[in-house]
Amino acid sequence: MNENFEDMQPWQQLTQIIDSWINPFVGFCTIEDAPDGSGDGILTFPDGFCEKVGWEEGDTINIEAPGDGTLVLTKKQQ
Repeated sequence: MNENFEDMQPWQQLTQIIDSWINPFVGFCTIEDAPDGSGDGILTFPDGFCEKVGWEEGDTINIEAPGDGTLVLTKKQQ
């Protein structure tokens, strides 16, 4: 991308961060079943990832599947 990081949309920033951290052949996060039986998943990211994208423990993250084999993760705005 030729844009400055600050000029990018949040999803573009996240994509750039992930691309710079992740080996495409190794999963970078895990999803585990919540132990409360709710059917919810717990998504765990590598150390430092949340600070880099401005997320904090307890934030609600929206996950969208646009249908092209990707997932789009964004922090839910309050």
